[in-house]
Amino acid sequence: MVPGSWLCAWLLAVCHFLRTLRIQRIHVYAGYMAIPQPLCTRLGHSLIDEIDTFIHEHGYGPSAGLRRIVQEWVALNRFSGLEFRSGPFGRRAALRGGPEVWEIVSVWQRLPGHTDEIFRHFGWLERDAILQALDFYQDFPEEIDEVLRLNERLVQRSPQ
Repeated sequence: MVPGSWLCAWLLAVCHFLRTLRIQRIHVYAGYMAIPQPLCTRLGHSLIDEIDTFIHEHGYGPSAGLRRIVQEWVALNRFSGLEFRSGPFGRRAALRGGPEVWEIVSVWQRLPGHTDEIFRHFGWLERDAILQALDFYQDFPEEIDEVLRLNERLVQRSPQ
C-alpha cells in the first residue's frame, strides 16, 4: 500500500457515503443558510504524504486534520501578517515574529474602546499587525476564545 493511501481511500469512502445518504448539516451564518458539501479530489502522493505527516504530528483525525489545514490556509491568505505555531496546547495563530493572537485579544478585551492604549501596550508592533490580529479574532472567535478560556483556567489554578 502506498504511504498515505489510507487517507485517500478513507476520504473517498466518506464522500461516497455522505452522497448516497444525502446527509448534510445546515449552518446559518449572518442569516444565510450554508450547506457544506463533501469535497472529493485526487491528490498526488507527495501531497498526501505531507497531509498525513501533519495529521499524525498534531494528533488530528483525517477529517479534523484536513479541516485544520484548510482553515489555516484560508487564514494565511486573508491575514498575511500571521503564522501558525505549534505548542504544548496545539496550533495557534500568531503575528509573524510577535505574540500570539490570543495575547493581543486578551489586552483588547481588558481595554475595550481604547485602541491607542492597545497600540502603546504593543509599541514594538506595527499598528497594521495588531489590527490583523483583531480582524483574525473577528473571523475566528471560537479558536481564540478557547485559548483565552484555557489561559484563564491556568491563571486561576496558579498559586498567588
